[in-house]
Amino acid sequence: MLATEERNVLVRICWTDIMKKPTWSMKSMDVSGMKTVEKIQYLKNQGYNVVEVWECRINRELADNEDMKHYFIQYDGVDPLEPRDALYGGRTNASRLYHQCNDDEKIRTCADAYSVNEEQKRHYVDEYLEKSGIHLDPHKIEYNPGLRALAKLMLNSFWGKFAQRPNMVKTEQIKDPQVFFDYLTSDEINVLDADLVSDDIIEIRYEYTDNFIRPDVKTNVVIAAFTTAYARLKLYGVLDMLQERVMYYDTDSVIFVSKLNEPEPPLGNHLGELTDELGGEYITVFASGSPKNYCYRTNSGKVETKVRGITLDCTARQKVNFEVIRGLVYLHAKCQVTGQVFVDIPFRITRNTRTKEIETKRMKKDYRIVYNKHVIMDDYKTLPYGY
Repeated sequence: MLATEERNVLVRICWTDIMKKPTWSMKSMDVSGMKTVEKIQYLKNQGYNVVEVWECRINRELADNEDMKHYFIQYDGVDPLEPRDALYGGRTNASRLYHQCNDDEKIRTCADAYSVNEEQKRHYVDEYLEKSGIHLDPHKIEYNPGLRALAKLMLNSFWGKFAQRPNMVKTEQIKDPQVFFDYLTSDEINVLDADLVSDDIIEIRYEYTDNFIRPDVKTNVVIAAFTTAYARLKLYGVLDMLQERVMYYDTDSVIFVSKLNEPEPPLGNHLGELTDELGGEYITVFASGSPKNYCYRTNSGKVETKVRGITLDCTARQKVNFEVIRGLVYLHAKCQVTGQVFVDIPFRITRNTRTKEIETKRMKKDYRIVYNKHVIMDDYKTLPYGY
């Protein structure tokens, strides 16, 4: 027997000979029936008033009672909340596409960073013990960008595992023709692709159909959703403080205009606190064409360019750089003209999914400004749709 719950009503479904596989877990019906009895007893022990209704009885009443049948037809049931719906985007945007500082302005960027000398290191250890109750070994604290990148990769990988889709595409190599045709005719899986690896081996890529998706014990989308929710609340708190001074924001960083006597986000070195990512410098000119696509120049003349999807090596920087991005932003925002730059990548290392071989390919990418998150105003500011 299977069991579904609606408040304190337990509907016990009658199993018929038509149901070839009563449960996706392949449990026998007597085992499922015992589990249902145990569940009913557990609910009663918790103080719930459990009403048992058999499916066959409901079907008989539906056949005899027109009012009940009409109610069932018109009833619009509310689906359970889907935790995965909380994993939506919207945490990265350029609030202003271009800004050049006036005499009383500085553009600053705040993110999570750590850079200290010996005196600051001792202060950091003492402060961490006071705030978090954790004693750190000062001899093990050092600037190590490789180890920091590894730690960040581990944290992101843990989160990615929690948020992983339950129906990932699977690959299997088959020698037995009967097994191959069983896959093709199965109601449980959907074969996406098949390739002949050799004369006697075929490789298939498949996924489970919606009714047979098996949950993974290593994933937990609720934890993943709460992680992004807390990060979003932290980010919104900073954005609410800065208001229209925000130039650009990402999941864990904000670029904003700093003005005298204006509030700024507090800085610190602990979990959840922001730090000055420029190390005392400040930005004088900032330009952004879209999320994950921006560049700036600091007061020392240093230029930084970030473009998602394009590796900015020596060749690419000749085509995509600070001056080019600033010019394309001007054309897009002021002239409503979408300019473009073609980036030639002569040596792109890729993997052939069919032959499993490493290949070097020549690729070309088209770089252009595409901004559709907000309405662009005359002064490079942006406003939300419907504002």
